[in-house]
Amino acid sequence: MLPQAIPDKKALIGLVVLLMAAIVVVLLSGCIDAPGDGVKVITVGATDFYSRIASFSGSGPLRDGRIKPDVVAPGKNVISCAPMGYSGLEYVNSFYAKESGTSLSTPVVAGVAALLLQEHPDATPAGIKAALVGGARKLNNSLVESYEPFYQGAGLVDAGRSFDIMGPDICAVIPDQWIVGRWAFTEDSS
Repeated sequence: MLPQAIPDKKALIGLVVLLMAAIVVVLLSGCIDAPGDGVKVITVGATDFYSRIASFSGSGPLRDGRIKPDVVAPGKNVISCAPMGYSGLEYVNSFYAKESGTSLSTPVVAGVAALLLQEHPDATPAGIKAALVGGARKLNNSLVESYEPFYQGAGLVDAGRSFDIMGPDICAVIPDQWIVGRWAFTEDSS
């Protein structure tokens, strides 16, 4: 059941579906393909415990040169609830197992998006994406150099920073049209 504080439940459901559809499908090393290559989706990569990009996390550039993933979130050795007796999982007890993948990173970002939408129910999907990307923190590799954008996008999702930048100018973001690679705004857009 969705919290009562969210007046537009359809918008939240649509946003969560949009985020879940953005689970990165890695076909080849260094390649993000459908559905993660979509223009309107938020593509999520994975990090480990030390905020390093996970070796299995997909990276760009996309075939058309765009940068993906959009953000990254914890996704390596995540302990989560799991069905009892499922083969192939590393159980820590009867109800929880340790697993890795961008499928575990995406719910983290979906949760942050839901919190932002709960506080700002008037926010557009593009506004939520702008806040997630704008609030993300750049990560450094083991040589203390910033990862290239093709590995981390905007960086590690940061709920507090994303919340802090939410305002009317971010909440109401509506691209005039979605095109591959960027949002297009008309000259009279405000």
